[in-house]
Amino acid sequence: MVTLWDVTTWKEVDVVVDERLCRRADGTGVLGCELSKEGELWACYLEKAIAAHCGGWDKIDGGATVHAWALLLGSKERYTIQRKGGPASKFGCFGARNPNTGKWERLANSPHEGFQGLWPMDWPEAGGGGKANLSAEEVFARMCAWDDANYLMAAGTKTGSDKNRTNGIVDGHAYSVLECVNDAAGTPVDLLKVRNPWGSGEVEEGMWRDGGPGWAEYPQIAALLKPEVKDDGIFWLSKEEFFTHFANVYVCAVDMAAFVAHDSA
Repeated sequence: MVTLWDVTTWKEVDVVVDERLCRRADGTGVLGCELSKEGELWACYLEKAIAAHCGGWDKIDGGATVHAWALLLGSKERYTIQRKGGPASKFGCFGARNPNTGKWERLANSPHEGFQGLWPMDWPEAGGGGKANLSAEEVFARMCAWDDANYLMAAGTKTGSDKNRTNGIVDGHAYSVLECVNDAAGTPVDLLKVRNPWGSGEVEEGMWRDGGPGWAEYPQIAALLKPEVKDDGIFWLSKEEFFTHFANVYVCAVDMAAFVAHDSA
């Protein structure tokens, strides 16, 4: 049994699935997410429950990170941070609250149904709030504040097919943002730790790739962050590299530490 949120009513529902997992039509593997390298199955069953909740596997083919957070956490406070133009342009904050009515748009459990657009929204209160468009430097400062507040974050690459890669980073794909570090180890270096949810595939060139020259140049940063050289989908980028590869940032304004405290109790 998996507890999810019905976003049409914003109430929790229990979804029961059995232990069977579907295979792809061509027989090459499991339909949806694969088992982890350690053989963990929980993600497969979670995805199966979400597919049942949304009306079928075709109903969850694609979709936005922020919608997944609604189903898992029941949070309306989900934000899409988008660049307003080219690489040097500023970022705006968007979401599903209609500024004309002050009400949240009606969603459906499937990300392909219900409200599909984005309205301009105030930025999350953590980090400063407000309505202004912000530079990449200012967005990074907000991301550090959201990291401190234990918010979930992700980032989306440029539009394209996920069959294509740019410097090892998949086009048209969302990555988890695991950590934001400003002035790392007392240096002027700002870094972000990201993860490919596929569990493999990392940036191929750059100062802070696995084994990259940045770690040798700044041994104090290596000692602080303890990077691992292995293809686990986790890698570091400088602030400048991050905003070169990622055009969108997603944030869910929920303190995830509250869930840890709840589980411990």
